[in-house]
Amino acid sequence: MTEMGDLSMTLNDMGFVQLVLAFALSGSFAALTGALTSIKSGSAGPAAFEELLLPAVTAALIGGVSLFGGKGSVIGIAIGALTLRFLISGLSLEGAPFYVLTLATGAVLIVVVVLELVIGPHELRARWRRWRSRVPRPRRSRPAA
Repeated sequence: MTEMGDLSMTLNDMGFVQLVLAFALSGSFAALTGALTSIKSGSAGPAAFEELLLPAVTAALIGGVSLFGGKGSVIGIAIGALTLRFLISGLSLEGAPFYVLTLATGAVLIVVVVLELVIGPHELRARWRRWRSRVPRPRRSRPAA
């Protein structure tokens, strides 16, 4: 039998505490956002922001979140959101109707999902790293000692 101290140390070593804390913070911020949005709009409903789900998922997948889990970053998701917003804004400036904007978002989502499933997440990352290694990076000058 293990003692309670050994069990807590094992759970902490596995990152269990950090995982629970991450989910608790995520749920808390989602609840706060929902409450503030309900106050601002004056009403609340289960399907109130249904139209935001497709762009949110598409932006996350464009930004590098893997369908297989475990990968992604805040900066990548921000880049994905900006990319999708540029696409939608460009179509809006051209006078496209609303359903074309949703259709374009769905088409981008399908392309990203197919790329990840056909090519595979490891091959995509390897190609990204090879491309990044070819791009010249600006050199930082070191201060004189």
